[in-house]
Amino acid sequence: MSIVSKAFKKAGGQVGDAWNDTTGAAQDAADHAADEAKKIGKRLLNGLEEGWAEVAQIFDLNIIGIRGLRWNERDILQRVYGSSLPRMNNLLILSLAGASGRPFTIPASFVSGVANLILPGSQTLLILLVALAAKRGECYFMFMGNKGFNDAVGGYPHDDRPGQTLVHEACHAWQGFQGAFTWGYIFDSTFNQCLKGQGAYDIPANPRDTWMAFGAEQQAQIVDTWFTNGEHSSDPYYPYIKSNVRPGRPYAVTDFT
Repeated sequence: MSIVSKAFKKAGGQVGDAWNDTTGAAQDAADHAADEAKKIGKRLLNGLEEGWAEVAQIFDLNIIGIRGLRWNERDILQRVYGSSLPRMNNLLILSLAGASGRPFTIPASFVSGVANLILPGSQTLLILLVALAAKRGECYFMFMGNKGFNDAVGGYPHDDRPGQTLVHEACHAWQGFQGAFTWGYIFDSTFNQCLKGQGAYDIPANPRDTWMAFGAEQQAQIVDTWFTNGEHSSDPYYPYIKSNVRPGRPYAVTDFT
């Protein structure tokens, strides 16, 4: 096991403890999270409260937003993944993003282990956001930046089809939920995206390999490419959607017939 892998495993254990310690205080977490945001010079826009519908768009980098999925976002994900994703209410979008503004998705219970990489000096704030979301059960944080927070369907001008980035990031939540990758899936996704660049997303034009022969980013690329191509049953990537993705069976044999 590499040093990095050991670090991720250790972080997983620490996060499990933090998760158990914070899940019972959602309301207090909301207040404390707002206070912690102020301490680092930012303002929290909480979109998880009951009755919350829409918020003004975020353009100010000093505002941190967290919200659930909107109906048009849910419709796309339902169409692509069927019922194989976690509960839609447990997929949460944050206005933060990764290096160079890249979106990424991780389980909320893993956040404290990587908090200082996401937003230096923000570990307490992000743990409190986890506690705030905990009343929904195990959640997945989709760090999609201001663009995705404002509009995860039409907010990315470089998407080949509106919703492509959302579909891609949802695949990482699917991987964790369906057991395709545990802590390893997070490491695999982060490692390949950061160190291999575009090569982490390379997929064959006429695939014949099993679903689990692909890495985390490649799987997400297969799903978002199928979506971008128009969601056709004649598409070369459709066998993965039919055999693995929608049934929630990552280790099943992919039927190419």
